[in-house]
Parts: sequence; structure tokens; C-alpha cells
Amino acid sequence: MAQMLGSSPEAMLDRSFFDWFDQGDRPEGYQTLTQPYPGHPEQWDGRFRRQDQSLLWAIVSMNSIFDDQGQFQGTHLMLTDVSDRQQTQERLQLSLEAGRMGFWDWNLLTHEIVRSDNLAEIYGVSPGQLPGTFDGSLSLIHPEDRERVKAAIALALVETNPYSLEFRIQPSPDEIRWILGKGRVFKDGNGKAVRMMGIAMDISDRKHTEESLQQTQQRFETFMNYSPVAAYFKDEAGRYLYVNPMLERLWHRPQAGWVGQTDTDLFPQAIAQELQAHDATVLATDQPQEFLETAEHPDGKHYWISWKFPMREPSGRRLLAGISLDITDRKRTQEERDLLLADLESQQQLLSAVLQQMPAGAIVAEAPSGQIVLMNQQVREILGISLTPLITIPDYLHTSYQIFHPDGQPYHPAALPLTRSISTGEVVVEEEMQIQRADGTWVTVLANSGPIRNAEGKIVAAVVTFYDITAQKQAQAEINRYADVVKNIQVGLTVWQLNPGEEPPSFELISANPAASQLAGKDLTRAVGMRIETLFPHLVKTSRIVELQEVLKSSSARDFPEVIYSDDAGKERYCSLKAFPLPSRYLGLAYEDITDRKQAQFALLESEQRFRIMADAAPVYIWLAGTDQQCYYFNQPWLEFTGRTLEEEIGKGWVDGVHPDDLEFCLNTYHQAFDLRQPFEMEYRLRRYDGEYRWVLDRAVPRFSHDGRFEGYVGSCIDISDRKIYESEIKRLNASLERRVSDRTAQLEAANQELESFAYSVSHDLRAPLRHISGFVNLLRKRIEPSLDENSQRYLDIIVKSTHQAEELIDNLLAFSRMARAQMRFIKVDMNQLVKEVRQTLEIQSGDRQIIWEIASLPTVKGEPTMLRLVFQNLLDNAIKYTQRQQPAEITVGFNESDLEFIFFVRDNGIGFDMRYAHKLFGVFQRLHSNPDFVGTGIGLANVRRIIHRHGGRTWAEGEVDLGATFYFSLPKAPEPEQLESASNLLGSTSS
Repeated sequence: MAQMLGSSPEAMLDRSFFDWFDQGDRPEGYQTLTQPYPGHPEQWDGRFRRQDQSLLWAIVSMNSIFDDQGQFQGTHLMLTDVSDRQQTQERLQLSLEAGRMGFWDWNLLTHEIVRSDNLAEIYGVSPGQLPGTFDGSLSLIHPEDRERVKAAIALALVETNPYSLEFRIQPSPDEIRWILGKGRVFKDGNGKAVRMMGIAMDISDRKHTEESLQQTQQRFETFMNYSPVAAYFKDEAGRYLYVNPMLERLWHRPQAGWVGQTDTDLFPQAIAQELQAHDATVLATDQPQEFLETAEHPDGKHYWISWKFPMREPSGRRLLAGISLDITDRKRTQEERDLLLADLESQQQLLSAVLQQMPAGAIVAEAPSGQIVLMNQQVREILGISLTPLITIPDYLHTSYQIFHPDGQPYHPAALPLTRSISTGEVVVEEEMQIQRADGTWVTVLANSGPIRNAEGKIVAAVVTFYDITAQKQAQAEINRYADVVKNIQVGLTVWQLNPGEEPPSFELISANPAASQLAGKDLTRAVGMRIETLFPHLVKTSRIVELQEVLKSSSARDFPEVIYSDDAGKERYCSLKAFPLPSRYLGLAYEDITDRKQAQFALLESEQRFRIMADAAPVYIWLAGTDQQCYYFNQPWLEFTGRTLEEEIGKGWVDGVHPDDLEFCLNTYHQAFDLRQPFEMEYRLRRYDGEYRWVLDRAVPRFSHDGRFEGYVGSCIDISDRKIYESEIKRLNASLERRVSDRTAQLEAANQELESFAYSVSHDLRAPLRHISGFVNLLRKRIEPSLDENSQRYLDIIVKSTHQAEELIDNLLAFSRMARAQMRFIKVDMNQLVKEVRQTLEIQSGDRQIIWEIASLPTVKGEPTMLRLVFQNLLDNAIKYTQRQQPAEITVGFNESDLEFIFFVRDNGIGFDMRYAHKLFGVFQRLHSNPDFVGTGIGLANVRRIIHRHGGRTWAEGEVDLGATFYFSLPKAPEPEQLESASNLLGSTSS
């Protein structure tokens, strides 16, 4: 005993036993222990204070000592140390309080109920609000659960079996808590139920978690029901445990036809072996795998991308999960395949997020030191540590993790929920905290903490629980993001509730996004509760409402890809409508106005029809190619020319008809143009339907969309075989003509030389006789003039005048002859100055005649100035000469111009000429007027034509008898030396 009390026998002698009792635990009546007291219990629990002031829990066994005469001599005491048991009970009490669990004891005889201290807190009421009787306690139970609880307890009392029941406590009208109640009935020796004991546990968090899991399961099922991919689960033996509706629809096999079956039972041997090999790879590596799988469908072979990954149930059973997407239609292009992979990846991530579970944990720390005594695995995972640190709360600053307020401010150790519960007894409920682990990752948790008190109400410890809401926070952010998407998406989205109580039944609006309001032409946020046919009278008819009800009944979505209706203005419009069921018997409608798209389609279809009609009617061979350089269209004339079908020609089939010698050139030209996005033109030989190769001219230009995107090429071909023959013949004829022209030119040059020699000889041979005639007439006049009569004088005048005319004619012939040989020196000639000088010279010769001149501002040209002066001198001299009968005479000089030449003209109001003889005007010795009043040699206009032709221009005239005449000549704006040289060589003769 001395050892148990931490003392020695010597120190205990002569001391009262009562000195060792703990001051707060002395039993009632202990003072009488020094006297025999038969009524005192022989055993009782006691709490003692050791020498070192620590506590000792012990069972005290007491016997009175009597001598032989029966006189009371003293009391024999024996202590049994039960401190370990007592500490275990206290820890059990702490665990009950930490686990939000309380106990109760119901005396069935007295109807008295004894409860643990924390039971009122679990029920959400103050200790004074707990009724002392069973019937009074029923008032705290939710009305809907009250009869069920009474019946369960009554049954337990009758059958004396333990009972377990979940029910709701309603401590206030606004609060409901879920309680798990367990109890057991105790009997006396006669088998009568005298006592019932039990516990009450707050399971609100668990129920909320179950509801969350139920929602998650519902979302999972909705996701699976409307997922565009096939999804399934198998056990390790390959038996199907679950398939989603997409897989049922794809294979036209209901769920019952899959469950329990293997791939060998469902598919041909080759396909089954391939699928089973892929499953075995996933299970063997215990890693997700991606496969390309094939399967024969009634419409042919289908290709699938399958993602398979292992899973493990909580029981430890391994499963294989897979999702498969039919990529048959998308396999043609890499771009569509990339989109598919991205879509499947996002769906896989979504499925993974749905299957995640949120961990929870707890920490217990002593008071007042704050020493951590308990930390479960969930907390270590949250904090990112592997072992429970043996630290106190103030040491938190030196840990590998940090805790922050939601606003980013770090927690001071004194502000932590656990510290506050230890120091002040504060009960902290769902305080949000941000935790940064040692690896830099962040976790968001909700903390709940409270104090643990001993029997005296002293805080001896505190407990804090964490609930990881990181996934919930991320999910909420994702929901907010999706809400923004729904708000801003251009597709109308509405949610409706069926009101079956109305006749006929209809749907009432629950919510709508802005795009739906725009489509309806009214603010739908103010139309909640209105009927669908009221809001969309043109879009939703009675028959449509019946179809929407069927969507809810069948729990499957339905598309109405093209709904035609009339708007308020009576115009026909098109809408794409999709109806799909939502949880809680709500109906979702997604609709988009596709009127513009349909009108564009109609216009495009009409345009394509017009194009094909025009292309087939065109007398050319038309083809179209895409961006991949593959031809996808040939018009009917092309097909008739080649004698082949469109299927044979499309792609690169058309090259089969190209002549082998032209093939390389043709393809190089074709590919180079595609790379450069430039027009091209080429000639090659193409085989006709009868086997003959015909030359074609192929011209093509690139096509671009309205936004500048390259869309391919359009080309047209014409048969140029006849032209090729003509070109060959023309080349032959040109060669022959060039030889003949060369020969003729040589002959003309020889003739010109002979003509010039003849003219020179004639002019010199004629001058001598004319000089003799003129000289002798003068001598004769001097000798006999006084004796000549008037007629003789006139005869002599005629002889002299004729002699002068002959000399003038000879001079003009020589000038005309020299004009063909004169050198051309082209310089800029100011035509205004040139005309002015010629006019001044001629006005002196015309004497006092009245002439009205109208001369325009003339351009500067390139030419030989002396020759151009002679041109205007001849034309203006003729104008003066042939207007001598007009009073006054009118002479106009002007010009016109085109892109290539200047056209000058001289117009007068003289005697004119008959246009029937206009072709003779510019010939040598060609005169249309023989009247002696209009003297001339007939060479002036011939000189004009020769000069203008040597400049590369043209000459012509217009006139009318007695109404005047206009003479025209043209000069090139940019005369070419080759043209001028040719004119000089070919115009040696007077032909024009």
C-alpha cells in the first residue's frame, strides 16, 4: 500500500488513513470508518493523492476487526490499483466526445433518464432543454420520424433485442440533425426489463456526404446516359458488369444481354480475342491503356478508340473500366481525330473527377500544453506529411506546411481553431482554411473544433476535425465557369417543369439564359411560371407538347433538327430544337435560330445547281479541285470528251488520260501553281473517248473564301487541236510569205532604183528643151512683141506658162523621188509653232484674201520636222487654193487622240469633192478638179501620204461637193523604229 501511495511504511505509521484521500473525493460518512458500521459498503471506489501529488484510482475493500470478546478493534483496509482502467474510461469519454457521440441510461422502473454531458450538444440544445422523461425526449425528434422511433423502442422492449435506428432531431425550426441511435435492454433476475442503455451519435456529416454521393451517383448516371461514348465495366474474368445506353444503342442489345456475358459470348472469335488481349494488357500492367479496336457492324467495319483502365472496389475486387468512341467517320482526317482525342480526354478527366472521394481527419491535443497526442492518416494526407509530429501548437511555425486564412493571411498559432478551443473553450464550426504543403500544393479544408472537459468541467484536451473541400471548391469554380458559359452562349437554354394538373398538361418556365430571351423576343427572366405555348406560340404546338412529355417519360433526349414556324411578323423561320430530361423531372430545351444558315444553304444549293447547269451547258471542259490537290468535280462536256465516268476521273484519275510525253510537264505546272496559289495556263494532250489525243488549253485560278481562306482551284479546258493545225499551217504560210515578201521587196527596191534613175534622167533631159523653149519665147517676144496682135500675145503667154508648169512638175517629181531616200531624224516637234510658220508663209502668197483661221492648241510629237512642215504646207496650201471662191474662207486645224496615236485634221469650206473618188486623192498625178483656176501638179497629196507612212501613220479624207473637205493624218504617240524602217522600205512606190 505504501508503494501504491508513493510513500514508505515508516512514513505512513501514526498517520491518519484519511490524509491520503484526494480532497475532492472523500466518500460520504468516511468519518465513521473508525467505528464498526455494518451498513457501510464493504467495497467502494476512491481517489487518492500520492506523495508526488499524482492521482491514484483504487478499489477500497473494508473489513471490521473484532477481538475474542467481540469488541471492535479497528478496520482492515485493502487497496486495488485501478488507475489504468480509470484512464481508459476517461479516454473513452474523450473519444465519445471527439466522435460527437453521447450515451444515455433509462431506468424503466422510475422512468428517469441519465445522459452524458455532451448529449445536449449533440442534440443541438442546452443541457437544461433536455427533457427528463422518455415521452418528453420524443418532442425533439422530427415529426416524420417520431412514430418510427417509438415503434422501434417498443419492439426492443418487447423482444429485448438491441436496436439501431437513424432518425432526425429538430432542435429548432431551422435546424435538422441526423442521429444514429443504438440501445440495449437489460432484465432483472425475473426476466423483467428494468433498464435500457444506449448511445446517440451525430451522423449529420455522414448523411450530408451520403446525399452528396447520391447526387454524384445521379450525375454519373446522367453523364453515362447522355455520354456520346460507349462505357462499360468488367470483372477480372471479362464478364460485363455494366454498359451505358450508348453501348446498348450501338449494338442494339439491352443491358440484360450484356451483364454476365464475356466478349467470347457476344462477338466473333477474332474480335473477342483482340478485346480480351487488350483487357489482359491493362490488368497485367495495372496502368491505363489506349487501343485502336475494330468490329464488324451491319453497315460494315467500324473503328474504335478505346481507353481502358483498372479500378479497385472498396472491397478490394479489381475491375476493368473502358470507354470507346466510334471514329469511323472521323478517321479520314487528322484534324477530326485530334478533336476526338481532346474530347475523350476531357470526358475521361470528368469521369475521374466524378469518382473522387473527399478525405476527412482529426487531431487531438492536450490542454493546456497543446501537445498533439492523436493524428489520423487522413490528416497526414491533407498536411502532406508521413508521420505524426510530436509537437505542440506553438511549434507549428516550424513545420513543413503553412495554414492561411481565405484572404491569404497566415494563421498565428494562437488563432488556430484547436488553440482557441484549448484556451477559451470555443466551439469552432466549419471554419475555412487554406493549407500549403511542403511540396507547394494547396488544400482547402473546413475545420470543426471543440474542447474536451473532465468531470469537473476543466478543459483537458481539444479535438479538431478537417474535411477536405478542395474538390468542392474547384467544382464550384467550374460550376461558376459553366454558368458564365451558359449565360453567354448563343444557344437558347431553358428549363421547364411539367404541370400535369392543368388540362391539357403543359410546361411552365423555371429559368432561361439571355439567348433564349433574344429568340423569344421578350425578357424570359420575368416570365418564370408562364406556359410554354404562351411564350412560344409559333414554335410549340399541342403535338409538340405531347412529344416533350414523351421525352420525360422515356428519360432520353430527342432532337428536332429542323422546326419550321412563323414569327410574329408572319415570316417563315427555322429553329434547331433539342429536348432532354433533367433531374427532379425537369425538362431542358436547347434551341438555336438557324434561319440564316438555312437560307444560306438554300442559296448555296441554288447557286450550285445554277453552276452545274451552266457548267454542263458550257462548251468548255470544267473541273474543280480541293486544297488537297485532288479533283472532285468534272462537268458533263469533260466526261463526254473523255468517255469516262465521274468516279473514274475524280482524285487523280484524270491523269490517266494525259499523253505520257506531257505528263511530267503537266503535273509540275499543276503542283507548282498549287504551292504558290497562283493562276496557271498550260497546253497538253488529252485522250478523247475514241483514243485520239487532242491538244487542250487548260487555264485555272485559285479559289478563296470571303475571309481569304484558300479553298482550291477551278479550271477550264478547250480543245485547241484545230488551232494547233492552223498555227502550224500559218507558220508554214508565214515562212512562204516571208520568202515571197523578201523576193518582192528586192524586186521593188530594184524597180524603185530604176524609177528614180528614170525620173532623174527624165527631169534632166526635159529641163534642157524647156529652157530652150522659154529662152527662145523670150527672145521672140523682144523682137516681134510690138507687131503682135492680141491673140499672138496670148499664145506666147500660154507657151511661157506651160513651160513654167512643166518645170514645176519636174521639180515636184524630183522632190517626190528624193522623199523615199531622205534620212529620218526623229525629234520633238512643236506642232503649234510649225503650223504658225507655215501659215505666215502662205498668207503672204495669198495676198489680201479674207480668211478666217481656227487653229486649236496642238500637241508636241516625235517626227522629222522638215517632212512634217511639208505635210502642213501641202494641206494648208490646198485649203487656201480650193476656198478662193468663198468669201470669207474658213480653215480649221485641230486634232483628236487615242491611247496609241494623235489624229490631226485640216478642214475648209471650199469646193469639196465627191467621196466616190476619195481613193484617188493621194495618188501621183491624181487630180479631181481640172478647172484652170485650181492649178497644181497632182503630187502634193502623194507626198503627204508618203511622209505620214514613213512616220508610221495613216492618211484619209472626207468631203462633199461645194460643202468643203477635211484631210486627216495620224502620228503614233510612240513610234517604233522597226515600224518606221518597214514603212521606209515598203513605201518606195506610190502605192498606199
